[in-house]
Amino acid sequence: MAKNRLITSVSRTAGLALVTDGVVGLAVPGQREKEWAAPRKVWRRSVRRVVGEAVESPAFAVVEVVVGLALVAVVPRVLARR
Repeated sequence: MAKNRLITSVSRTAGLALVTDGVVGLAVPGQREKEWAAPRKVWRRSVRRVVGEAVESPAFAVVEVVVGLALVAVVPRVLARR
């Protein structure tokens, strides 16, 4: 039970981070790199290795929002059914 709570908390935290990053990317794409570069440097570098320069596209921001919402909403429900 405690393991499920930990996984749910981590999933929700990661999901909210992805949603926030995606919304900022859609709302102010020009400001994204300047204001958010330092806290997300490791995230950006690791994702850039996988998807290349698509990280700066609006489509990537939409994918971040969708995956973030899935982590927030779907993963806890799946764990609750176990």
